[in-house]
Amino acid sequence: MGLLAGLVLPFAVLLFAALVLLGTATKQRESVKWVAHSHEVLDHIDHLVTYLSDVENGRRGFVITGEDRYLAHFTNGQMRVEEALRTLRELTADNTLQTEACDELAALIQKRLEIFTHSINARRERGLDVVEQTAFIEQGQQAMEPIRQLAERMTAHETDLLAERQARQSKEVEGGLGFSVLVSLIGLLLFITLLLFIARANRRRQAAELELTQANTELEQRVQQRTSELQAANAEVLRVNAELDRRVQERTAQLEDANKELEAFSYSVSHDLRAPLRHIQGYAEMLQQATAGQLTEKSGRYLQTITKASSEMGQLIDDLLAFSRIGRAELQSSHVPLERVVQQTIQRMELALKDRRIDWKIGSLPVVVGDPTALGQVFANLIGNAVKYTSQREVARIEIGLAGQEDGHIILFVRDNGAGFDMQYVDKLFGVFQRLHRADEFEGTGIGLATVRRVIARHGGRTWAEGAVEQGATIFFTLKPASANPD
Repeated sequence: MGLLAGLVLPFAVLLFAALVLLGTATKQRESVKWVAHSHEVLDHIDHLVTYLSDVENGRRGFVITGEDRYLAHFTNGQMRVEEALRTLRELTADNTLQTEACDELAALIQKRLEIFTHSINARRERGLDVVEQTAFIEQGQQAMEPIRQLAERMTAHETDLLAERQARQSKEVEGGLGFSVLVSLIGLLLFITLLLFIARANRRRQAAELELTQANTELEQRVQQRTSELQAANAEVLRVNAELDRRVQERTAQLEDANKELEAFSYSVSHDLRAPLRHIQGYAEMLQQATAGQLTEKSGRYLQTITKASSEMGQLIDDLLAFSRIGRAELQSSHVPLERVVQQTIQRMELALKDRRIDWKIGSLPVVVGDPTALGQVFANLIGNAVKYTSQREVARIEIGLAGQEDGHIILFVRDNGAGFDMQYVDKLFGVFQRLHRADEFEGTGIGLATVRRVIARHGGRTWAEGAVEQGATIFFTLKPASANPD
């Protein structure tokens, strides 16, 4: 119950973070819409001034030359002015100042068009001398000046609105990012706490198993002692056996309860914790797309931190569940040719190794007795580690072979010339989440070798390691050969 209750809090925090990110994305879309609206208003103001200039050019050309082709420019420009003015009124309907300016602008434009029309009619009806042409042209230019000033005033007002809306948009993005980072860090801390709970549950289970083993050992010793005694002590032996059986049943029941609780928690982690993780990743990507090119470099790093932390958390969950399933899955024993297992493992890595220089040395490997899938996982982890920890070598050397026999088992090894490790920490090498290198040097979750040890132990073998810093490492393990006398 403690583990399941502890899961509710991080789930709630991550769900809340997803909802906040959704709200932030909605506000951001609204801000983007208003910023685009301001840009559109500014564009139409510029277009209106440009179209008025086209009208002026057409009118001037006709007044000077009297050619009808200039009237076509005048007429087309006048239609564009009317269309631009109508669109500008629609765009500024939400702004009282801009609406009033549009009304004033319409009046000025109407006045200017009347002047233009008068000069065109005069040119068409009686012709104009140079003095009259100059007068009409100057009169049109003078009528254009208040229009330009009003357009500049409208542009300045809309530019101020644009700056205000962009500042609000930036503030919303920064606030959303800061909150997302904070909640993500809290979620990570809660997840680490859950991992500690799991570790404690494992320790309790191991303690129960040890106590059960000790109880069985005590039972055997006491049975041997009572067997050698007189017949008269048989009643006492039966009483002790009954007591010990009861204790064994209690310990077995406790172990079953611990396993059920761990399975229930694993199921909850698998199905409940992944959903909010996907929400965080999805909404972080949406936020990154919505704010493309608008965030500061620092804010961009915040988004990358959220995405990377969520991915690492998902990988930790997957590795932890896989490790938990190893202890419960039933082994399907058969004859397993190790050479084929090794070759298939290397072939699956070919795409990732196409840019690497690796000197493979694979000795003659026997057929062993074991579960093919589980042993394939052993070699995938060991070869994968060898490839990973030799990534900083110009030429990696990886050797797989036999190293003798031990108690009816054969000794196999995987050796590399990679980063190696300090032998004083060898006892930590096969522990869950135990890493002897920093995460920024070599990626990983620290479960691979723990998985290897558990699989080999379930096959009746043992694992150990030898190595030195920057001089490579060798992982040894034992398996039962398929033949009675392996070569």
